[in-house]
Amino acid sequence: MAKSDILTDGGDLVFWWNSEDHIPPHFHVSKVDGEWEIRVFFALCQTNKLVYEFKFPSQRTKRILSKHEQEILTKMSNENGSIMKRQLFNEWREKVISKT
Repeated sequence: MAKSDILTDGGDLVFWWNSEDHIPPHFHVSKVDGEWEIRVFFALCQTNKLVYEFKFPSQRTKRILSKHEQEILTKMSNENGSIMKRQLFNEWREKVISKT
């Protein structure tokens, strides 16, 4: 597990990359209290749309709270509000792919 240099923990969310993880490129986010963990597919995200799937609990049918979606999107965005896909992809390559 590697902490992100771009996505900083804060509030009740924790961000990380899994070393030697599978494709497509993604990072993990969980609530500090362990209520859920998701994989965020950053290459597919848009300024107002977070693309993710639940890792835990696996049978989750609801979405995470919109405040958490917005917090994740904000951390993924630069000062202009654009998703930092290139920077996230470079960090994914460095912290996930280079470990394999």
